[in-house]
Amino acid sequence: MARNPAAAPCHIFEMYRSSFRHWQRSANEPDGERVVKCSQVMEARNVSGENEHIE
Repeated sequence: MARNPAAAPCHIFEMYRSSFRHWQRSANEPDGERVVKCSQVMEARNVSGENEHIE
């Protein structure tokens, strides 16, 4: 196996290492649209009286 840990996933998914690294970094960043939708769901749940945490 190659020394570079990104080499195997890049080979499997047929993508460049730079693209894989960009995807890997951006996966940890919150998506603006998702944050808005999650806050709307939490607000609706608070209004309805549901306080149980769901992920």
